[in-house]
Amino acid sequence: MNVLDRHGYKRSVPGLSGSWITQVPRDFHPGNLRLLDEVLRHCENLGLTNLRQAENTSPAAEELLDLGVRATTTTSKPATGDATVWVVTAPVGGFVDTGGLELPRQVDTALLDEKMQGKIDKLAASGCEERHLFLSVRPQALTFAAYDNLSFGGKLSSEPPQLPSGLSQLWLASGWQQGGVVRAIAGRQWRREHPFD
Repeated sequence: MNVLDRHGYKRSVPGLSGSWITQVPRDFHPGNLRLLDEVLRHCENLGLTNLRQAENTSPAAEELLDLGVRATTTTSKPATGDATVWVVTAPVGGFVDTGGLELPRQVDTALLDEKMQGKIDKLAASGCEERHLFLSVRPQALTFAAYDNLSFGGKLSSEPPQLPSGLSQLWLASGWQQGGVVRAIAGRQWRREHPFD
């Protein structure tokens, strides 16, 4: 988002004749903008007006579609100079009622990550009886509903957390004061703490 903001959410792309509006996921890597330029030129060469139409036409197009990129041309008239490609991020939103139920499942998935496993292994090797892992959670790490629940409060799961054996407690903080810090105590409960109070 910082990269897009610096450039006014638009790009001048050599070789394009029409203007395009594209939507990328919030975790889209800026390095993939060059790939996007390539695929939009590919779409125009095939006479396509939408990225979805490029399905099965090139590995690069498939890669962008798999990432959740959307693109459509806003005009087919030749542009003077290089055409403008508008790049916006996908909006954040959704239903929040299920956030408390989604949070444990998404945390379980995140803890299976190789980097997280390394942190858990280090804690387990410490030999300490109490092994706590504190995570600062970014919005893109969870679905909208789960992040909203974590950040702004709401009902937590009544099911006891099933943490990996290397952990006794997991602390999750989004940085929003309203939600406090969510604590998962292995085999016991999910709790919301308010250290900012």
